Amino acid sequence: MPEKLKDKDIQDALHMCFDFLKICNGFLPQDFAENMSLDKFFLLVGFQFGAFSQAAQQFDISIEDATELFPVILETINGLSENEASQTAEKIANLISSGYPPIEIGRDAMAAFNGAEDDSIRAKAAQKIQLLIDNYSQSS
Repeated sequence: MPEKLKDKDIQDALHMCFDFLKICNGFLPQDFAENMSLDKFFLLVGFQFGAFSQAAQQFDISIEDATELFPVILETINGLSENEASQTAEKIANLISSGYPPIEIGRDAMAAFNGAEDDSIRAKAAQKIQLLIDNYSQSS
């Protein structure tokens, strides 16, 4: 983990993201895990990274440090092993540089969720994961 960051800021960003992504996961289709493809996996990972990078930004954590911390999200939310999470997170830099849309969708959803004044607006923000997956399913 980046040494210059405060542990409290890291924990707060992770906790904020965990709470949001747990709600988002409730909006995934029932058969999402059974019908997982590499494309769908990276849609999910891109969205999750976008959400985490937005949470991290609120605690003055840079995108580089967020990228380094991201395997914790992958392990906790997706149940990946430490090795799988590290290998997946290594691909994030390429996704960022290519302007991968799920990252921006995740960032926007997290920002909307955190800025929401009521639960219905929070739920709408969390449902963006479902819309992302539905749009992918319709186009493939």
